[in-house]
Amino acid sequence: MSGIHASDIIVFVLQLYLGFFFLLSALGKLLNLNRFIEGAINYRILPDSVMNVFALALPVVEILISISFIVGFILPITNLFVILLLLIFNLAVLVNLRRGRQISCSCYGLSDSETVSWGTISRNIFLTLLALLGVLLSPMILLPEDLFFRWQENITLFSSLTSVVVLFLLLVFCYVVTQMLERAVYTHNLVRSLQKHA
Repeated sequence: MSGIHASDIIVFVLQLYLGFFFLLSALGKLLNLNRFIEGAINYRILPDSVMNVFALALPVVEILISISFIVGFILPITNLFVILLLLIFNLAVLVNLRRGRQISCSCYGLSDSETVSWGTISRNIFLTLLALLGVLLSPMILLPEDLFFRWQENITLFSSLTSVVVLFLLLVFCYVVTQMLERAVYTHNLVRSLQKHA
């Protein structure tokens, strides 16, 4: 792994993980568009007409985010936008948790939990931390030639077995943590709820 910096590997892992995370989320929403629109409206945060427009726009926004991540274009700005988006998501979930409502997450993709919970918020906080790390480490690429040079660097990450193994393990780590955070908090709350009713 000579000539390859740890930050290069981290940035590439963040690009791939967040890129595919938002791509799968967008595709899930598009494949279940009517159900997603109903789920978004059910959050009861904004008027139905506004939420309808938001629900139609969100999959498109997520696809643009995923393209930016996967291609590697304007990564710091994309990461900042993702942080803002995740804060909005968490605010919507928090409002409904405070109201005592058990509603569908309507998240789709890698994190399609049945209902919103503190696990949903925990997962989003983890994703926010990944995006924040991306803001701090990602290069600002605006020109096509810079993008081409960056992809040449990324391809060299696959030039050794050690690099490939490290990339794979870091991607698996991100996925496992995302799933565990959501399920651990959900399971904890479920156990507490069952104990109260016992």
